[in-house]
Amino acid sequence: RTRVYLDLVGLSGDTARQRLWDAVSQSRLKPPSEPEYPGVPGVAEAGPRYPGHGPEITNLPARSPVFVGRGTLLEGLYEQLQAHRIVIHGLGGIGKTELVLQYANLRSDAYEVVWWNPASRTATAVASLATLAQRLRVRERADQDEMLAELMEALRRREHWLLVYDNAEAPEQLLPLLPHADTGHVLITSRN
Repeated sequence: RTRVYLDLVGLSGDTARQRLWDAVSQSRLKPPSEPEYPGVPGVAEAGPRYPGHGPEITNLPARSPVFVGRGTLLEGLYEQLQAHRIVIHGLGGIGKTELVLQYANLRSDAYEVVWWNPASRTATAVASLATLAQRLRVRERADQDEMLAELMEALRRREHWLLVYDNAEAPEQLLPLLPHADTGHVLITSRN
């Protein structure tokens, strides 16, 4: 029923072309302009997201090929991230970074943006966020605080992003670098 049959066999080229044109222009009501793709409200550059294509913007390191197990922890991470922000803390060398890296790689298809920030020093984290700001087309600012504010606003207008702050030293160091938006997720690893 969805197919329209039109027999053009035995007609001259001009007659077949005219009959085809007449049939096409009468059988479908086309809108006067292309409808807007629903996408992310207020973010024109986001475009459509298709399953299996991974994040649009990422700097995610490759995951370890020898990582095994911890399925319960990985599933728990996903469930806890519905609260938007969690910290994984513990002694050095117990696998916090590897766990978060595995999670980010496994779930990257769920995000438009996945950004890994080395956070052992504030300056390193800010430099990483400045690179993210460029990728999100945030206007360059000489003032670091203005740049961070505009970046956080750009993230607030987006959905489905993940920021990872790896090896953060202290909460007071990281607080100014955290988005005040619930449209994405934040994972923090720390010995603290």
